[in-house]
Amino acid sequence: MPVTEEAALIGTEDCPACPLCGSAGTLIHVGMEDRLFHVPGKWNSRQCDNAECGLVWLDPMPRREEIHKAYATYYTHQDKGRGGPAGPRKGWRVRLLRLYKRLLKLMLGTGRERENHDLMYLRDVPPGRLLEIGCGSGKRLSRLAALGWQVEGQEVDEKAWAAAKAKYPFQVHLGELKSLTLAGDAYDAVVMNHVIEHVHEPAELLKEARRLLKPGGVLIANTPNAMSQEHRIFGTSWFSLDPPRHLHLFSPRSLSMLATRAGFARSETWTTSVNSDYVAASSLKIRSMGDMKAREERLAKERRIVAGLYFQLWAVRSRAGIPDGGEECTLRAYK
Repeated sequence: MPVTEEAALIGTEDCPACPLCGSAGTLIHVGMEDRLFHVPGKWNSRQCDNAECGLVWLDPMPRREEIHKAYATYYTHQDKGRGGPAGPRKGWRVRLLRLYKRLLKLMLGTGRERENHDLMYLRDVPPGRLLEIGCGSGKRLSRLAALGWQVEGQEVDEKAWAAAKAKYPFQVHLGELKSLTLAGDAYDAVVMNHVIEHVHEPAELLKEARRLLKPGGVLIANTPNAMSQEHRIFGTSWFSLDPPRHLHLFSPRSLSMLATRAGFARSETWTTSVNSDYVAASSLKIRSMGDMKAREERLAKERRIVAGLYFQLWAVRSRAGIPDGGEECTLRAYK
């Protein structure tokens, strides 16, 4: 029996003040809808008025006990791809364009940056014991294990956990991180890729990650950049807004503030545009659903790939003058 819209509606609570620094926030997006997985409801985003913070968050915020409804049809981080509206990867023209894209990225030198990003910037770090929070299907952990890391994973999505457990030999813990009662001072590295934007209490998550790290251990987290050029250009069609699953969107400044409040001794942040082509193509797809005419004449997948590729070329070049304007930002923090 299909779920009715009333049953699927997510309970919410007002969140007018910045969850990170407590400052007032200004509404920047109003009445957003979930155009990726079609969860019912309308959502607003606020941006913190504190220039030293700049956090973006949902107001109203889905209640913690209700947020599972936002993931009823989620792609659960499967190996087959990132999910979202970019569409199937079939057809000789699409394959040819993807080959051209890979060659062009190689010429730009972004291939190495993409690999470093996907390996959580640990390629040249002496391997030790590592935990990935929100490890999904385990694919990244498998690659890190190949570099010599002794890996473990944590996942709250039972389907993703089962897929990782069935495919890989390393241990993957199922459940909320704090409920697992893992030993402290145990890991040389804790990593999370596109996780902190999904959680209600990101500072508490980072505090727990810090507890798990050995003295001198490193936390590395990738997350969408609220100050990105893509956000500025695409507005409510920006793929990384992803309401109501992305509860908080960070910038380099708010990530640094978050690390300090979580108790890390020192931290650094930077941004990257390695995935700008995918985000731009997906944002164009979302924008094409905005009105009836666009829905009737959707952009062909080939055109979106080309547009996304040229957007990435522009983003890589322009980032030299706007270092904090990349699509994603990374936090590296030391205990």
